[in-house]
Amino acid sequence: MTIFLFLFTGCFGTKAGDTANAPANSNTCEQAREAYYDFASSLFNGLDYASCVDDNDCKGGTCRDICGVSCDYFIANTDNYDLIYDQLDQFAEENCQACSDYEYENYPEPELPPPVCKEGECALY
Repeated sequence: MTIFLFLFTGCFGTKAGDTANAPANSNTCEQAREAYYDFASSLFNGLDYASCVDDNDCKGGTCRDICGVSCDYFIANTDNYDLIYDQLDQFAEENCQACSDYEYENYPEPELPPPVCKEGECALY
């Protein structure tokens, strides 16, 4: 799981003025982002998301801006990738209104190699 957390947290920037129309459970975009990370971690802790047999079992996400996170990217096995993606989107839709006016950093989409199955776990290399 270390690989995921590095990728997940490695491409975002905090901006001054992260406050906007806050959801009931978050007053700032920074708080919403932290809640998003906590939720994402709980998803990955509850799933066998990285297990694989060969490279075809692995899938990587695309760089996207969500809940105050610039360039959110993750990898998972094909059995769980869509489930995780959908749940992260739903959480952001319900809890990240404070980030609706957030000015995302302009990161070029990283040119990452497709994920591979390495020693039974999906990885970038």
